Amino acid sequence: MPPIAPLRTAPPSIAPLRLPLAPPVAAGPPLAAPPPIATQPDPPARLGRLAALSGAVSFHTADQEQWATAVPNMPVTSGDAIWTEPGARASLDVGPNRLTLDAGAELTLTTLEDRALQATQPQGSTYLHLTLVPPGDTYAVQTPRALVGIAGPGRYEVTAGDANQPTLISVVQGAARVTAPGLTLDIAPGQTATLTGGGDLPTTGTLGPLLRSPFLQAMLAQERPAPRRAIARMTGATDLEGQGTWAKARGVGEVWYPAVEPGWTPYRNGRWSWVAPWGWTWVDDAPWGFAPFHYGRWLQQDGRWAWAP
Repeated sequence: MPPIAPLRTAPPSIAPLRLPLAPPVAAGPPLAAPPPIATQPDPPARLGRLAALSGAVSFHTADQEQWATAVPNMPVTSGDAIWTEPGARASLDVGPNRLTLDAGAELTLTTLEDRALQATQPQGSTYLHLTLVPPGDTYAVQTPRALVGIAGPGRYEVTAGDANQPTLISVVQGAARVTAPGLTLDIAPGQTATLTGGGDLPTTGTLGPLLRSPFLQAMLAQERPAPRRAIARMTGATDLEGQGTWAKARGVGEVWYPAVEPGWTPYRNGRWSWVAPWGWTWVDDAPWGFAPFHYGRWLQQDGRWAWAP
Protein backbone atom coordinates (compact mmCIF):
# COMPACT_ATOMS: atom_id res chain seq x y z
CA MET A 1 0.00 0.00 0.00
CA PRO A 2 1.56 3.39 -0.92
CA PRO A 3 2.17 5.83 1.94
CA ILE A 4 -0.65 8.21 2.83
CA ALA A 5 1.55 11.31 2.96
CA PRO A 6 1.94 14.01 4.17
CA LEU A 7 -0.66 13.55 6.93
CA ARG A 8 0.87 10.46 8.48
CA THR A 9 3.50 7.81 8.09
CA ALA A 10 2.68 4.68 6.13
CA PRO A 11 0.90 1.81 7.94
CA PRO A 12 3.30 -0.83 9.21
CA SER A 13 4.31 -3.81 7.15
CA ILE A 14 3.63 -7.22 8.63
CA ALA A 15 7.20 -7.39 9.96
CA PRO A 16 8.71 -5.87 11.97
CA LEU A 17 5.89 -4.99 14.35
CA ARG A 18 5.37 -1.27 14.83
CA LEU A 19 2.44 1.12 14.87
CA PRO A 20 1.84 4.07 12.52
CA LEU A 21 1.09 7.55 13.73
CA ALA A 22 -2.61 8.36 13.97
CA PRO A 23 -3.93 10.50 11.09
CA PRO A 24 -5.80 13.68 11.81
CA VAL A 25 -9.32 13.96 10.49
CA ALA A 26 -9.01 16.31 7.54
CA ALA A 27 -10.82 17.19 4.38
CA GLY A 28 -9.67 15.07 1.48
CA PRO A 29 -8.31 16.47 -1.77
CA PRO A 30 -10.53 17.07 -4.81
CA LEU A 31 -11.08 13.83 -6.67
CA ALA A 32 -9.34 13.49 -9.98
CA ALA A 33 -11.40 13.85 -13.13
CA PRO A 34 -12.81 10.50 -14.27
CA PRO A 35 -11.07 8.74 -17.16
CA PRO A 36 -12.88 8.52 -20.48
CA ILE A 37 -15.77 6.09 -20.42
CA ALA A 38 -14.14 3.90 -23.06
CA THR A 39 -11.18 3.16 -20.73
CA GLN A 40 -13.21 2.28 -17.63
CA PRO A 41 -13.50 -1.43 -16.76
CA ASP A 42 -16.82 -2.84 -15.63
CA PRO A 43 -17.39 -1.89 -11.98
CA PRO A 44 -17.52 -4.69 -9.40
CA ALA A 45 -20.92 -6.22 -8.72
CA ARG A 46 -20.26 -6.42 -4.98
CA LEU A 47 -19.74 -3.34 -2.88
CA GLY A 48 -19.66 -2.30 0.74
CA ARG A 49 -20.76 0.85 2.49
CA LEU A 50 -19.77 2.93 5.47
CA ALA A 51 -22.58 2.34 7.95
CA ALA A 52 -22.77 3.32 11.62
CA LEU A 53 -20.14 5.95 12.49
CA SER A 54 -19.47 7.54 15.88
CA GLY A 55 -16.67 9.88 16.87
CA ALA A 56 -13.82 10.95 14.59
CA VAL A 57 -13.55 8.47 11.71
CA SER A 58 -11.29 8.94 8.68
CA PHE A 59 -11.57 7.35 5.25
CA HIS A 60 -9.70 7.34 1.96
CA THR A 61 -10.13 5.58 -1.36
CA ALA A 62 -7.40 3.75 -3.24
CA ASP A 63 -6.70 6.76 -5.47
CA GLN A 64 -6.63 9.42 -2.73
CA GLU A 65 -3.48 10.65 -1.02
CA GLN A 66 -5.10 12.18 2.06
CA TRP A 67 -7.50 11.02 4.75
CA ALA A 68 -10.94 12.64 4.75
CA THR A 69 -13.80 12.67 7.23
CA ALA A 70 -15.86 9.51 6.76
CA VAL A 71 -19.44 9.98 5.52
CA PRO A 72 -22.23 7.46 6.22
CA ASN A 73 -23.54 5.53 3.21
CA MET A 74 -20.39 6.11 1.15
CA PRO A 75 -19.79 3.08 -1.14
CA VAL A 76 -16.65 1.10 -0.35
CA THR A 77 -14.60 -1.16 -2.62
CA SER A 78 -11.11 -2.64 -3.03
CA GLY A 79 -8.30 -0.38 -1.83
CA ASP A 80 -10.44 1.78 0.48
CA ALA A 81 -9.33 2.29 4.08
CA ILE A 82 -10.96 3.28 7.38
CA TRP A 83 -9.35 4.70 10.52
CA THR A 84 -11.00 5.29 13.92
CA GLU A 85 -9.63 7.82 16.38
CA PRO A 86 -9.64 7.18 20.16
CA GLY A 87 -13.23 7.01 21.36
CA ALA A 88 -14.61 6.38 17.85
CA ARG A 89 -16.17 3.37 16.14
CA ALA A 90 -17.10 2.60 12.55
CA SER A 91 -19.04 -0.15 10.81
CA LEU A 92 -18.65 -1.44 7.28
CA ASP A 93 -21.46 -3.44 5.65
CA VAL A 94 -20.99 -5.95 2.83
CA GLY A 95 -24.38 -7.46 2.05
CA PRO A 96 -25.92 -8.43 5.41
CA ASN A 97 -22.45 -8.88 6.96
CA ARG A 98 -20.99 -6.18 9.19
CA LEU A 99 -17.40 -5.42 10.21
CA THR A 100 -17.07 -2.99 13.12
CA LEU A 101 -13.83 -1.22 14.04
CA ASP A 102 -13.21 -0.36 17.68
CA ALA A 103 -11.44 2.85 18.69
CA GLY A 104 -7.89 3.22 17.38
CA ALA A 105 -8.26 0.66 14.60
CA GLU A 106 -7.29 0.72 10.94
CA LEU A 107 -8.63 -1.50 8.18
CA THR A 108 -7.88 -1.54 4.45
CA LEU A 109 -10.03 -3.55 2.06
CA THR A 110 -7.25 -5.14 0.04
CA THR A 111 -9.73 -7.07 -2.09
CA LEU A 112 -13.53 -6.92 -2.31
CA GLU A 113 -14.84 -9.23 -5.01
CA ASP A 114 -17.99 -11.26 -5.64
CA ARG A 115 -16.72 -14.29 -3.67
CA ALA A 116 -13.97 -12.90 -1.44
CA LEU A 117 -13.16 -10.13 1.00
CA GLN A 118 -9.58 -9.71 2.19
CA ALA A 119 -8.56 -6.90 4.52
CA THR A 120 -5.36 -5.72 6.15
CA GLN A 121 -5.60 -4.74 9.82
CA PRO A 122 -2.34 -3.22 11.11
CA GLN A 123 -3.74 -2.36 14.53
CA GLY A 124 -6.80 -2.20 16.73
CA SER A 125 -9.77 -4.57 17.04
CA THR A 126 -12.43 -5.52 14.51
CA TYR A 127 -15.64 -7.45 15.15
CA LEU A 128 -17.01 -9.48 12.25
CA HIS A 129 -20.68 -10.50 12.32
CA LEU A 130 -21.07 -12.69 9.25
CA THR A 131 -24.64 -13.87 8.69
CA LEU A 132 -24.38 -14.92 5.04
CA VAL A 133 -21.28 -16.68 3.70
CA PRO A 134 -22.27 -18.99 0.82
CA PRO A 135 -20.12 -22.07 0.17
CA GLY A 136 -16.96 -21.01 -1.65
CA ASP A 137 -16.99 -17.44 -0.29
CA THR A 138 -14.07 -16.43 1.93
CA TYR A 139 -13.24 -13.66 4.38
CA ALA A 140 -9.66 -13.06 5.46
CA VAL A 141 -7.95 -10.51 7.70
CA GLN A 142 -4.17 -10.01 7.55
CA THR A 143 -2.77 -8.97 10.93
CA PRO A 144 0.88 -8.08 11.65
CA ARG A 145 1.54 -11.65 12.82
CA ALA A 146 -0.72 -13.93 10.78
CA LEU A 147 -3.54 -14.31 8.28
CA VAL A 148 -6.99 -15.07 9.72
CA GLY A 149 -9.15 -17.05 7.29
CA ILE A 150 -12.93 -17.42 7.68
CA ALA A 151 -15.11 -19.53 5.40
CA GLY A 152 -18.46 -19.58 7.18
CA PRO A 153 -20.99 -17.46 9.06
CA GLY A 154 -20.31 -16.60 12.68
CA ARG A 155 -19.15 -13.97 15.14
CA TYR A 156 -15.46 -13.14 15.38
CA GLU A 157 -13.12 -10.61 16.99
CA VAL A 158 -9.65 -9.90 15.59
CA THR A 159 -7.21 -7.82 17.65
CA ALA A 160 -4.05 -7.01 15.72
CA GLY A 161 -1.74 -6.51 18.72
CA ASP A 162 1.64 -4.82 18.56
CA ALA A 163 5.25 -5.37 19.60
CA ASN A 164 4.22 -5.49 23.27
CA GLN A 165 0.72 -6.99 23.02
CA PRO A 166 -0.30 -10.35 21.50
CA THR A 167 -2.56 -10.83 18.52
CA LEU A 168 -5.93 -12.27 19.62
CA ILE A 169 -8.46 -14.05 17.43
CA SER A 170 -11.72 -14.97 19.17
CA VAL A 171 -14.44 -17.18 17.69
CA VAL A 172 -17.82 -16.90 19.38
CA GLN A 173 -19.59 -18.87 16.65
CA GLY A 174 -18.19 -20.28 13.44
CA ALA A 175 -14.62 -21.39 12.77
CA ALA A 176 -11.36 -19.71 11.72
CA ARG A 177 -7.89 -20.77 10.65
CA VAL A 178 -4.74 -18.80 11.47
CA THR A 179 -1.70 -19.22 9.23
CA ALA A 180 1.82 -17.82 9.48
CA PRO A 181 5.23 -19.17 8.46
CA GLY A 182 5.59 -22.42 10.42
CA LEU A 183 2.20 -22.05 12.14
CA THR A 184 -1.36 -23.24 11.48
CA LEU A 185 -4.10 -23.02 14.11
CA ASP A 186 -7.75 -24.00 13.74
CA ILE A 187 -10.00 -22.06 16.12
CA ALA A 188 -13.29 -23.63 17.18
CA PRO A 189 -16.34 -21.90 18.64
CA GLY A 190 -15.73 -20.67 22.17
CA GLN A 191 -11.97 -20.36 21.69
CA THR A 192 -9.40 -17.56 21.50
CA ALA A 193 -6.04 -17.92 19.77
CA THR A 194 -3.16 -15.93 21.26
CA LEU A 195 -0.24 -15.16 18.92
CA THR A 196 3.15 -13.81 19.96
CA GLY A 197 6.48 -13.25 18.25
CA GLY A 198 6.65 -11.77 14.78
CA GLY A 199 9.23 -9.41 13.34
CA ASP A 200 12.61 -11.12 13.76
CA LEU A 201 11.05 -13.85 15.91
CA PRO A 202 8.90 -16.74 14.73
CA THR A 203 5.16 -16.39 15.32
CA THR A 204 3.86 -18.80 17.94
CA GLY A 205 0.28 -19.45 18.98
CA THR A 206 -1.82 -21.11 21.66
CA LEU A 207 -5.52 -21.91 21.98
CA GLY A 208 -7.58 -21.18 25.09
CA PRO A 209 -11.12 -20.45 26.29
CA LEU A 210 -12.96 -17.54 24.69
CA LEU A 211 -11.80 -14.13 25.95
CA ARG A 212 -14.72 -11.70 26.06
CA SER A 213 -13.25 -8.22 25.76
CA PRO A 214 -15.47 -5.22 26.61
CA PHE A 215 -15.63 -4.45 22.88
CA LEU A 216 -16.73 -8.00 22.03
CA GLN A 217 -19.40 -7.95 24.74
CA ALA A 218 -20.73 -4.63 23.46
CA MET A 219 -20.94 -5.97 19.90
CA LEU A 220 -22.75 -9.15 20.96
CA ALA A 221 -25.35 -7.00 22.71
CA GLN A 222 -26.12 -5.08 19.51
CA GLU A 223 -27.71 -7.73 17.32
CA ARG A 224 -29.61 -6.42 14.30
CA PRO A 225 -32.77 -7.93 12.79
CA ALA A 226 -32.17 -10.00 9.68
CA PRO A 227 -33.36 -8.53 6.36
CA ARG A 228 -36.02 -10.20 4.25
CA ARG A 229 -34.67 -13.20 2.42
CA ALA A 230 -35.45 -11.74 -1.00
CA ILE A 231 -33.08 -8.81 -0.42
CA ALA A 232 -30.64 -10.44 2.02
CA ARG A 233 -27.65 -10.05 -0.32
CA MET A 234 -28.17 -6.31 -0.80
CA THR A 235 -25.73 -4.12 1.10
CA GLY A 236 -27.67 -1.88 3.47
CA ALA A 237 -30.86 -3.97 3.39
CA THR A 238 -30.64 -4.81 7.09
CA ASP A 239 -31.20 -1.15 8.00
CA LEU A 240 -34.59 -1.14 6.30
CA GLU A 241 -36.09 -3.23 9.11
CA GLY A 242 -37.89 -1.01 11.57
CA GLN A 243 -37.49 2.06 9.33
CA GLY A 244 -40.58 1.56 7.20
CA THR A 245 -43.31 -0.88 6.19
CA TRP A 246 -43.71 -3.52 3.50
CA ALA A 247 -46.88 -3.89 1.44
CA LYS A 248 -48.15 -5.37 -1.81
CA ALA A 249 -48.44 -2.94 -4.73
CA ARG A 250 -50.59 -3.46 -7.78
CA GLY A 251 -48.62 -4.75 -10.73
CA VAL A 252 -45.31 -4.43 -8.88
CA GLY A 253 -45.28 -6.92 -6.02
CA GLU A 254 -43.86 -6.20 -2.60
CA VAL A 255 -42.61 -2.64 -2.01
CA TRP A 256 -41.17 -0.77 0.97
CA TYR A 257 -42.51 2.56 2.26
CA PRO A 258 -39.98 4.57 4.31
CA ALA A 259 -41.14 6.14 7.58
CA VAL A 260 -40.79 9.76 6.48
CA GLU A 261 -42.71 13.02 6.83
CA PRO A 262 -45.55 13.86 4.41
CA GLY A 263 -44.29 15.35 1.15
CA TRP A 264 -40.95 13.52 1.30
CA THR A 265 -39.32 12.71 -2.03
CA PRO A 266 -36.22 10.64 -2.82
CA TYR A 267 -32.96 12.31 -3.86
CA ARG A 268 -33.60 15.35 -1.69
CA ASN A 269 -31.55 14.83 1.50
CA GLY A 270 -28.00 13.95 0.50
CA ARG A 271 -25.51 14.74 -2.23
CA TRP A 272 -24.08 13.46 -5.51
CA SER A 273 -20.45 12.34 -5.22
CA TRP A 274 -18.03 10.99 -7.80
CA VAL A 275 -17.12 7.51 -6.52
CA ALA A 276 -14.73 5.44 -8.63
CA PRO A 277 -15.31 3.09 -10.37
CA TRP A 278 -19.08 3.71 -10.48
CA GLY A 279 -19.08 7.42 -11.33
CA TRP A 280 -21.62 9.90 -9.97
CA THR A 281 -23.31 8.23 -7.01
CA TRP A 282 -26.06 9.41 -4.69
CA VAL A 283 -25.03 9.41 -1.00
CA ASP A 284 -28.17 9.73 1.09
CA ASP A 285 -28.28 11.19 4.60
CA ALA A 286 -30.81 8.71 6.04
CA PRO A 287 -29.39 5.76 8.05
CA TRP A 288 -31.44 3.43 5.81
CA GLY A 289 -30.54 5.35 2.64
CA PHE A 290 -28.17 2.94 0.92
CA ALA A 291 -30.03 -0.05 -0.51
CA PRO A 292 -32.98 1.96 -1.93
CA PHE A 293 -30.58 4.23 -3.86
CA HIS A 294 -28.32 1.47 -5.26
CA TYR A 295 -30.77 -1.33 -6.03
CA GLY A 296 -34.28 -1.50 -7.45
CA ARG A 297 -36.24 1.67 -8.20
CA TRP A 298 -38.46 4.30 -6.60
CA LEU A 299 -42.09 4.62 -7.71
CA GLN A 300 -45.27 6.31 -6.53
CA GLN A 301 -48.12 4.27 -5.08
CA ASP A 302 -51.32 5.92 -3.86
CA GLY A 303 -49.61 9.31 -3.58
CA ARG A 304 -46.60 7.97 -1.63
CA TRP A 305 -43.07 7.10 -2.66
CA ALA A 306 -42.25 3.40 -2.41
CA TRP A 307 -39.11 1.38 -3.17
CA ALA A 308 -39.39 -1.77 -5.28
CA PRO A 309 -36.33 -3.99 -4.77
